[in-house]
Amino acid sequence: ARQQKRNFIVAVRDPEELIIKRNVQDENIISPARTFMRSVDAVMYDNVFMGYKAVDQATPPEVQQQILGSIDRAKRSGLPVLTMEFATKPSDIDRIYRSAEQRGLVATVVPRPTNDLTAIPDYPRRPFNENPNNILAMDDVKNFLYLSDPAAFGREDQFALKIHDTNFDLVIVDPFSGRDPLSKQAVETLKYKKLGARRLVFARMDIGTAASYRYYWQPGWGEGSPGFINAPYPNDPDRYFVEYWTPGWQQVIFGDNNSFLYGLIRQGYDGVVLEGMRSYLAFEGNVEIEQEFAPLALKPEN
Repeated sequence: ARQQKRNFIVAVRDPEELIIKRNVQDENIISPARTFMRSVDAVMYDNVFMGYKAVDQATPPEVQQQILGSIDRAKRSGLPVLTMEFATKPSDIDRIYRSAEQRGLVATVVPRPTNDLTAIPDYPRRPFNENPNNILAMDDVKNFLYLSDPAAFGREDQFALKIHDTNFDLVIVDPFSGRDPLSKQAVETLKYKKLGARRLVFARMDIGTAASYRYYWQPGWGEGSPGFINAPYPNDPDRYFVEYWTPGWQQVIFGDNNSFLYGLIRQGYDGVVLEGMRSYLAFEGNVEIEQEFAPLALKPEN
């Protein structure tokens, strides 16, 4: 990507096991994965404070300590850290933002699971740490917005104008509105805050699963055909794990001018958020796949 666009930003979601290297003889002996951390520009964690297994469910202390340990390693390597939290109560949301700020994290708090993030959160009414500054690098980012389906806002122009009418420093979007990619004009509109200052716009890019509703899916594709398409993703029959290390899948993602990544660069995105980082678990054979990949749930009402 950086060969095509020098300042293209690569952020990684759920990087916990990737920023360390475990000793082959003793898994308790770990060292920093410096090559990985120097290859990316930012990392993003889920439910550091709230959203463990369900919206509004506090993250258990032992799990939180493990995540914070990973975050500390990333921060020591100079990586900016984003966190996505899942909560609906204003008191919890306020507490999360304060806690994240105290730890030097840039948080967003959303009311629904990731795949249902189709609206700007109602609370707080304006972005936490809203500011009028131009945002040209990750170190400038004070807040961000994550949206999984632009089509929920209506037409592409309606979506672009709705987001333009906010002052978030960073907007992370799915690059498709329904079947069609967001146009270059729409991406350009997203790049400016309501106040007129420049902000960053990233695209989501899942490199661990393939989806039958994406542009690259061909007639006849399915489990085992082509060979890099693996088992269906739990609870989502339209997605499949992929053998991400194979040349066939890498060709789809970044292999040439027709690849996913090159398309994002042509559309004008400032960077990507790489997702699907935990897909390696599906190939290890020593985890309960259904449990590991169970989607975040809405907490039932009492």
